[in-house]
Amino acid sequence: MTENFDLIITADTPNKCAELELRDAHGARFTYQAEFKDIAASHQHGLFDLRNYLRTYAHDETDEAARVAEIGVCIAEQVLGAEIFKHLYASESQRTLRIQLSGATEEANLLAAALARVPWEIARPSAYQATLGERNLLVRVVHEMNEPATQPLSLAPDETLRVLFVFAEARGSRPLALRKERQVLQQLFAKEIYPNRKVEAHFLAHGVTRARLIEQIKAHDGYHIVHWSGHGHLNLLELAQPGGQADLLSGAELLTLFKQAGGFIPRLFFLSACHSGDILRISDWQDFLAAAQGKTPNTATTKESGSTKEIKLDEQPGYTGTAHALLQGGVPSVVAMRYAVGDEYARELAVEFFRALLAHKSPKATAAALTMARNALLTAPDQSHYAACDHATPVLYGADQPACLGLKMLPAGRSPALTTQPRRLHQIHELTSAAHTHFVGRTWQLAELGTAFFDADTNPVAVITGLGGMGKTALVAESLALWEQRFDWVLLYQAKPNALSFENTLRDIDIKLRGELGRYHEHIKARPADAIYRDATAEFTGAARYERLTRNLIRALQDEAILLVLDNFETNLKPLAETPRDVGQVTNLPYGFETNLKPLPETPRDVGQVSNLPYIPDEPRWACQDAEWDRCLTQLATELSGSRSRVLVTCRRPLAALAESVSVRLGPLPSGEAALYLREHAGLSRMTFHQDATERALALRLLNASRFYPLLMDRLARLATGSAALRQPLMQALDTLEARKDFAQLPALFAARPGDTQELAYLHDALETSLDQFIQDASPDARRLLWLIAVANEPIEFALLESVWNGEESPQTQQLRQIKQVLEMLPSMPQEIHAQVQEQLNQLPPEIFAMLNALPPEQQRTTDHGQLTTALRYLTAVGLVAAEEGEPLSCHEVVRERIRARMEAHPAERDGLSENDIRLGYADQLAAAFKALQHQNMTAALQTGSRALVYCVQASDYDRLGNFASQVVSSTSDPRLLAALIPHLQAAAASAPAGEPRWSCLCYLADALKNGGRPDASLPFYEQAEAQVRAAAEEPAADISSTWQGWAYVGWIAGNWAKALLMTGNLNASHQRWLESAEAYKKARSPAIEVIIRELEALRIEIMQGRVTEALPTVEARLTRIAAWWQQHRAGFIV
Repeated sequence: MTENFDLIITADTPNKCAELELRDAHGARFTYQAEFKDIAASHQHGLFDLRNYLRTYAHDETDEAARVAEIGVCIAEQVLGAEIFKHLYASESQRTLRIQLSGATEEANLLAAALARVPWEIARPSAYQATLGERNLLVRVVHEMNEPATQPLSLAPDETLRVLFVFAEARGSRPLALRKERQVLQQLFAKEIYPNRKVEAHFLAHGVTRARLIEQIKAHDGYHIVHWSGHGHLNLLELAQPGGQADLLSGAELLTLFKQAGGFIPRLFFLSACHSGDILRISDWQDFLAAAQGKTPNTATTKESGSTKEIKLDEQPGYTGTAHALLQGGVPSVVAMRYAVGDEYARELAVEFFRALLAHKSPKATAAALTMARNALLTAPDQSHYAACDHATPVLYGADQPACLGLKMLPAGRSPALTTQPRRLHQIHELTSAAHTHFVGRTWQLAELGTAFFDADTNPVAVITGLGGMGKTALVAESLALWEQRFDWVLLYQAKPNALSFENTLRDIDIKLRGELGRYHEHIKARPADAIYRDATAEFTGAARYERLTRNLIRALQDEAILLVLDNFETNLKPLAETPRDVGQVTNLPYGFETNLKPLPETPRDVGQVSNLPYIPDEPRWACQDAEWDRCLTQLATELSGSRSRVLVTCRRPLAALAESVSVRLGPLPSGEAALYLREHAGLSRMTFHQDATERALALRLLNASRFYPLLMDRLARLATGSAALRQPLMQALDTLEARKDFAQLPALFAARPGDTQELAYLHDALETSLDQFIQDASPDARRLLWLIAVANEPIEFALLESVWNGEESPQTQQLRQIKQVLEMLPSMPQEIHAQVQEQLNQLPPEIFAMLNALPPEQQRTTDHGQLTTALRYLTAVGLVAAEEGEPLSCHEVVRERIRARMEAHPAERDGLSENDIRLGYADQLAAAFKALQHQNMTAALQTGSRALVYCVQASDYDRLGNFASQVVSSTSDPRLLAALIPHLQAAAASAPAGEPRWSCLCYLADALKNGGRPDASLPFYEQAEAQVRAAAEEPAADISSTWQGWAYVGWIAGNWAKALLMTGNLNASHQRWLESAEAYKKARSPAIEVIIRELEALRIEIMQGRVTEALPTVEARLTRIAAWWQQHRAGFIV
């Protein structure tokens, strides 16, 4: 018989203590008072939020394990107390500890709620001994509750036990491996549970909203078990709003949804809390690799070693509060996570839990199933994918064994889910999940297909478009895995390598449906004229025949639920697009030459912020070579409305016949999804994080070449796990690619089967031929616009792009042009006005005249807003440019190289521009935005200024760089922002011409390193800059003022150098630099106050070194001089 213990805890939040009373089955009682104020603050952090404790204090994985053990000892000694722990630890037989937290649901009793998150299972007598959990102690937490008004869903005799798996995430959140979790759970149920249990599992994924959840519950009369996997934060579950934005849901609100769906309260909830759903921001390879390892980018945390950090008990990092709400609302049992858990651990824990709960010959009670699952993962040979605290995360709240989940009540027999028949009437391997083992992400494309196509009665046809290799076929395969079971039949056709014949396709559909001897077969026996295919005869031929056959196809699709898939349909299209006003008619003009355009709404002009892409009507579309396909598709899109049948098409170009149908566009994988792909692919991940630095470097080179292009990511994965024979040709192609920037090498580089002509032909078509054809078919305006986007070193906002497209100059450049005009008009001015203007011009600094001389010729370029948006329609329609709503415009690296090669070969299409002209156009606009934002939003200003700085460096324009680089660098100490600038500043310092441009760049680089927390790295650059300026100042000069200016520069650099030395702790060297700075300002004939400031800094260091007696008289003398100057100034004298 299992031995049971009750641990009754009464928390006293004001006094930070708790009374613990342990009762065993024999009536024995043991008490202890835990004084939390006597526990180190760092250990309190570990007790109540173990994961974040490890992030804050642990330095590596070994240290993590040691600190988890340390917290386990703390629980045993300072929370449970010696006597209680000894009694719990004595036995190794399976036993249950029921923790009763009095007042845990009271808002004011924060300590009681926090104690629900204590990982009692890891308690241990020492760091080297087993934990309570390892000695088979089962833990569950219960609360004092009133009897809920709503009772949970019961299970009638012979009723099927229903399980709902919800995979929820919002747009922009960290991508989770939800597809893999869904697949392994489906496999578990299909192979181990369905054959022996009357259990059926349903899966709800991709853009789950409140409405979809309610609809799912209603449609199946509720669920006995609900498994929730996804993001959350502070006891809030993350759903999606209809547009994809996050919709945070409390436990009480979740219960309300179940009540609105019919009052179907589940008996068991499994809340699998993965990482927080904060927006995932990946800005560099360091962030990318962190995400690929399951870590959080951009969160470098300073490791603490002290023990005085205050713990905020009102911050609840996991799902314990959600569990409380569900229990209060009538759910008998809740498995929840005390804090966030890694998605690999969450996935494997769910599999092992449901295996023990439902698949075992003797199904386990809930607590035992959870303990067995935890122990299975704890003893797994490979622990590399688990965090040290993961095993302490799951806990059971409430009842141990809901009535319907016990052995006697668990329905035996075969699951009705096994009675489904195959839907596909023929097989195409590329359209199966097995062909796309490592498919990840595309959540919102799948969500759109689900809500706007599969679930919508009014949109029976959908088109998936995108460049070759973007994963259109893979998306269809995933869609089939999710939705094909709702159809009676699935018909699959691929238009590659040759176009689909309309006649042959109808014949094949007819044969396939007849062969099933079902409804269509019986109907045709009775009415042969309704056959989808009939041979032509003298009386039945031409347009009338095709019209009747099309009508017969529609009738068949209306009669049964049939999914018709037409993959790679671009081979059926004409080579040139139809114009918007002549859709359906043949034209031979490339798209983009139209002149009659609809007016577009005004767009924001603030180039420092992301502006929404304007509405783009009448995008280019392509007609079919065979007009019968156009007529058929058009009729399917209208006449299948309201039926259960669907038509899904993939094509590289938008179809003219389906202009009003659902359209889903694919671009490169977002960086977060690419990181997930890398993490989930064992071979690729192993290569990227290999112990051998050479292997790691090679993997990064390949990743850089792929740039998250799905086709290339797939081939990369094959190469990473391929034979050694692939290595030599791979290295040769990669070297050529990097040396020449020749993306024509990509097919050879990424061919998983070298020498395979079919493979190489496909890669050449996807990566070169089709792109070049799209570019060739574009109008000159569209090509130039694509070039502007490609030259940008980042995704570019529409307003910023439009400014550069229109040739708009920055306000500063416009002012310089006005000054230049005045200078040109000066000789013709009247004498009196001439003298006044000349006097004002004489007051301008020399730098202004240098900038006037450097002004480029004024460019006169187009300002036609319509031409811009027309060109943009084409580029987005064919996938050359990615344009998500509210996001900047971008193009893939492969596209970037193809258009740059095109413009290099066709200089007449550049409209008089060079790539540096474009970069400086961006730089001028961003620099102006930087100045405008400085007094409104300093963070946005710094980000904008940093972008401008990078463009100036890339364009080698050191005059523009000097205008604001120092201000950008000196305005922030954000190490992340400055770290992103350092490579560009290093490049500028290395390439700048000798003289002021070079030493200025050295100073910007040194300042960025110093301000970013790396003063030691800044020292050699200060030294180089100071030496160069000093050498110039010591040379004889015809103009004494330039010599004085040179010494002022020496003083300025020496002062910054002194600050960096002081930050490194080198007081002697810092003291010497301050003295040199003061001496330089003397030679520069600078005001005496500038000299005294430097002298006082040197004296301050003397005081820091303990030389107070020596320094104090000099300090007093300097201060006396300053006081005298102040008195003279107040008396009205010029000082």
